[in-house]
Amino acid sequence: MRVELENVGGGTREKKARNFFKMSNNNILSVITNNPQLYLSLKQKGLNDDQILTVLEVQQKQKEEEVQKKKMEEETLAKKMLIAKALEKRYNGKITAESLMPLSMEKLIHLFQSTTDASASSASDKSKVKNFFLKEKKEVFLKKRVLKKKKNVTEEKSAANDSMSTLLKSLKSTSLSTSNDNDENENLNPKKHVSKSNASSDKVEENNNNNNNNNNASLDSLAREEDWSRMSLSQLRVRCREMSNENQLLKQELGLYKGGDKMQLATLSLEELNNIYLNLQKAIQTVKQQLDSKYYLKFVCPQCRDRNKDTVIVPCGHSFCAQCLEVSSECPQCMQSILRTVPLV
Repeated sequence: MRVELENVGGGTREKKARNFFKMSNNNILSVITNNPQLYLSLKQKGLNDDQILTVLEVQQKQKEEEVQKKKMEEETLAKKMLIAKALEKRYNGKITAESLMPLSMEKLIHLFQSTTDASASSASDKSKVKNFFLKEKKEVFLKKRVLKKKKNVTEEKSAANDSMSTLLKSLKSTSLSTSNDNDENENLNPKKHVSKSNASSDKVEENNNNNNNNNNASLDSLAREEDWSRMSLSQLRVRCREMSNENQLLKQELGLYKGGDKMQLATLSLEELNNIYLNLQKAIQTVKQQLDSKYYLKFVCPQCRDRNKDTVIVPCGHSFCAQCLEVSSECPQCMQSILRTVPLV
């Protein structure tokens, strides 16, 4: 802080120097005395005394502006309350001051000026006030509606992005090659069947082929059910085009499942990707159900439906678990007498 000593009152040069030291250090000493922690924190940041004083002055101005703003808001609120009470008195309590407080100052003044006539109970004034409040309610309703639509659009975008990321992960997992584990161990464990079906693109492809065949069969059955003899040539052409378009869409969807072309997927919209993901989930679920049903029919005991088949009956050849055959002298399936049982290795 550079200040000319000639500008400092005092007498001799030593007196001027003492006065200058008092003036320049008075504020810093007050800061150190009143708020030493703030002073130390600013010093640690590398600020000198002049910079600290500048920072404190800016903070003081901001506080004064906040106080002034708060004071103006309080004054505005008090004025609004006076106008609202005057309107409440003018309308004999039919309109409360609390219901008028949410309105802005300009609208309150406009309402007060539009009803300066003392006869506020007249039909024209009542309709004027009614229309004013209806307009206010309509504006509030429209604002809420716009905010709600924006929120819904944001949620839909987020859900679509989540679906797309899940779809890409699922397509990546289905493109993994099948493992070379022991088939017999996998047949004895249904959980391995389920985990393998998630990573086997061949199983998904086979299921999609079955779905395509089923769709074609359903279209054939629909064609048989329809009475083609009663349809005109133009109707037959329209129906033929519809069936051709449906079949083409099914083939395109099947091609996506087979190849999993990322470049082709990148050109699709979020809605199309979401539909592909849902169809793929259904296909995977169908494969799981088919594998589980085949496993239970082939390896689970049909008597208890809990334990695996581990014993074969002679002479009929039916297989059950050993626990179910311990209390039976006849085959539970064909009711033939059991000569002996052979355990499965």
